[in-house]
Amino acid sequence: MATSPADTEEINEAINSIGIPFGLILTLTGQWDWCIAADDWGTDLAVRALPDRGDMVLHPADFVSKRWESRTCNFLEGAFPQIMDQVDQLRREWDSARPQS
Repeated sequence: MATSPADTEEINEAINSIGIPFGLILTLTGQWDWCIAADDWGTDLAVRALPDRGDMVLHPADFVSKRWESRTCNFLEGAFPQIMDQVDQLRREWDSARPQS
């Protein structure tokens, strides 16, 4: 980012070289799985947590791309615990809303 590359291919390679490993780190927690997710803009590689119980979906490359566009640096260190906290919160909300057996 500091060199301000203009070549789209080079930018995409940089985004993917950060985004895909970030997705891998999320999957290594055992709470996320790789998937292909579809939205209004098409399909893309994503990670999903809490399947059928909230379906949290994160597109790791897009996550990085948005920060590239805003020139935000050093965001992954803070983003990881925030994302994991959101998973835990959604899990607690889902579990507390479930009827007791």
